[in-house]
Amino acid sequence: MNEPILVNISENLLGILPLIGKKIIAPKLVASNLRYPLTASNVQVLFILWEIRRSTVSDLSKHLHVSRPNMTPLIDKLVEYGLVERIQSESDRRVIDVSITPSGDELCLEIRDSMIETVQKKLTVLDNEDLAQLNESLNQIKSILMKVDNVPF
Repeated sequence: MNEPILVNISENLLGILPLIGKKIIAPKLVASNLRYPLTASNVQVLFILWEIRRSTVSDLSKHLHVSRPNMTPLIDKLVEYGLVERIQSESDRRVIDVSITPSGDELCLEIRDSMIETVQKKLTVLDNEDLAQLNESLNQIKSILMKVDNVPF
C-alpha cells in the first residue's frame, strides 16, 4: 500500500465530512425544523433504524459509538413521540430490541425530503459545469466506498 496516498485520502475524508455537514446538510438545522423537539443524535438513531428496521440497544450504541447508558435517553425520547418502540426479543427474553414505527418511517421521509430540498437550494450557486463535475465525483466516490468492507479497528 502507498502510505502517503492513504494519509492524504484519510485527511481529505476527515476534512470533507465537516464541510458537507456545515455547508450542505446542517443536521442541527434539520433537527430544529421538526415537529418534534429532537436532537441531531435522535435523528441519527431514527435514520439508522429506518435503514435496518430493528436492532438491539447494544448494537445501536456500537454503531453510533455511544455508550449503552447514553442510548437510553435518546431512545426514550423517540419512544415518547411514538417514532420507535421497544420489543422483547423473540430469541432471548432478556434482550430488548428497538424498532421503527410507521410514524418514524413517515418522519424519516419528511426529513429526507427536507434535506434534499436544502441541498438542492445550496447547490444552486454552482454553474452547470461544477454541478456535472460534482455529480460525477460523488458517483465515483460512492462506487469506490461501496468496495470498502466494515473492518474493525
